[in-house]
Amino acid sequence: MALPVKTGEGEKPSAPDVGSLRINAKLNGSFDDIEKAVVPVERGEVAKTKEGVSFAYVETKDLNGIPISFFVINFKKDGMDVMYSIPPGTTPSKRKWEVTKKVLTIIMLLRDIYALDTKDIIGLVDMAIKDLDAYATQDYSKLYSEYDKLKNEVKRLNRRNAVLSDENERLVKENYELNSKNDELIVKIKKLETLSPETLRERIQDWLREHNGEINIGEFARIYSVPEALVEEQLNKLVKEGFISPIQ
Repeated sequence: MALPVKTGEGEKPSAPDVGSLRINAKLNGSFDDIEKAVVPVERGEVAKTKEGVSFAYVETKDLNGIPISFFVINFKKDGMDVMYSIPPGTTPSKRKWEVTKKVLTIIMLLRDIYALDTKDIIGLVDMAIKDLDAYATQDYSKLYSEYDKLKNEVKRLNRRNAVLSDENERLVKENYELNSKNDELIVKIKKLETLSPETLRERIQDWLREHNGEINIGEFARIYSVPEALVEEQLNKLVKEGFISPIQ
């Protein structure tokens, strides 16, 4: 993804110093899912690439609108590659730590789309902090407090993911059981809808009384959803047992 660069007449744009990060992960969702998840992030731009999806985040610009601080995340099937600028006057270690925090925040939006290894995430944070230790001048208690918060957040999200996985398995099982019960009910309903021989004979007698002793076997079979042969069989039994008499 290209970032816009403005220059004055006669000025040649200078390439900023850059750093990079690599985060290994397995894509469980789709690149469309990634695009939908990061689109709401303010000051970010999303574009599809040959390998997946690219997300550019501009943090600051100069008076001419030229990006000074920015990073680009290339989302791929096997993980994420991050490239970030190192503005003048900023130590590489401090910049790496700043970007790591922001990237992790964005990655948390994708926790259901990527399978992330907790050890890799903690290792990334550890590496950023170790690099920062050599140059940092800020208060260390605040630094490690942020580090602990990040570790705890990763652990919390993984616990939540485990709970959701268990809940999903439970729902799948319940759905299977409900489908089985539904199938059983359908079978029972069909059995109830099928007339027994005794009931069928009663229906035939009712029909004869209502139609002046006449019966259209085809029409009767259609209305009561029974085979015509079965209707004829029960008619013959009624005649044989003396319940009805055929017209001579």
